[in-house]
Amino acid sequence: MKTTKKDFIEFKEECKRLISVLGLSEWSCVFKHCKLDNDSARISYNTQDRVAIFFLNKKVDELWDGGERSARHEIGHLLIADLDTMAGYGEASRLVQQESEKFANRFANLIEFLEERGE
Repeated sequence: MKTTKKDFIEFKEECKRLISVLGLSEWSCVFKHCKLDNDSARISYNTQDRVAIFFLNKKVDELWDGGERSARHEIGHLLIADLDTMAGYGEASRLVQQESEKFANRFANLIEFLEERGE
C-alpha cells in the first residue's frame, strides 16, 4: 500500500511534536518521503553534528500502523542515538541495535498509552 502526502504530514508533525515535548531541540531535523528497502520508516543521524533525517517509506505493507506510530518509534531511536553511537561496531553494536529496537517499540507503546489516557 502507498503512503499519502497526508500520511507524511502526520509523520512529520508527530516527530516535531515529540521533539518539542522531549526537549530534543538541539537536533536539526530533515524529513523525507521516499522509497526505502525494507522499513516503513527510518531515522539516520549524526550525533556529532546533531542532524537527524527521518524517512517515511512511500510503500508499506498492510500491517502498517500509520504515520504517528512510525514517528513515535523513530523518536525512540533519536532519544538513545548517543548511546547507540557509543556502542561502536562489532558484537556489542549488534546487541545494542537489538535493544534499541526494543526500546523504540516500547517507547511508541508508552506514548500511545499516555495519549489514550489523555495525558
